[in-house]
Amino acid sequence: MSNFTTNNKIAEIVEHDSNLLSVLNRFGIKLGFGDISVHQACINNNIDEDFFLAILNVYHNDNYFPEHKFANFKIIDIISYLIETHKSYTTHTLPEIDRLFNQLLSNNTVHKDLFQILEKIYSSFKDEFNNHIKYEEQKIFPLIIKLANNEKELNHNKIKLSDFNFINIHSQFDDKIIDIKNILIKYLPPIEDTFICNAFAIAIFKFEKDLKDHSRIEDRILYPRVNHLYNQSTSSHVEE
Repeated sequence: MSNFTTNNKIAEIVEHDSNLLSVLNRFGIKLGFGDISVHQACINNNIDEDFFLAILNVYHNDNYFPEHKFANFKIIDIISYLIETHKSYTTHTLPEIDRLFNQLLSNNTVHKDLFQILEKIYSSFKDEFNNHIKYEEQKIFPLIIKLANNEKELNHNKIKLSDFNFINIHSQFDDKIIDIKNILIKYLPPIEDTFICNAFAIAIFKFEKDLKDHSRIEDRILYPRVNHLYNQSTSSHVEE
């Protein structure tokens, strides 16, 4: 699978992989692209071109993940993108999944026990996920920015490196989505409204893929960067 380059037109990218529309939106690049290239889109929207291409290709190609490139990007750019991703999840992705799921529930009066289990797992996942991203945005991301700026008022005695590591939490989210998929694919008996059921399943699959890419950026790029900054900051604090 070939990666996109600075000369690719934005319209060509979307035609090749329509799933990247949501990624483009997170950078402020909206439909109605005309014939602009990646290079021109980045100039128009004041975007770091190398960072934009790295993110685009990570979401496009599961085998592409250049740690060496991400190590050189600004922490604030990475966090800004992660926050925009959170926003797209909470304002668009999850509300649309909610709509499909509620329609699925209202249109099917049989298999109530199974649907109740599905609803419980999905509601638990959504509550935990929303709490997690709020915690990241309100506590963790501000701390990371302070670390990056080497701000002196940081209370190093109250900050632990483990506070920034969410690999286990991301794994728990993966497990809940797998449970939802298993019920839909393996255990849900055939129902009349297959269109809505399929639409809900497709939305879950797309969200799972997007969430895995999002988690890869946090776990394999942001956390190692924070690890380095934390150790630097701690050493500096001890020397003082």
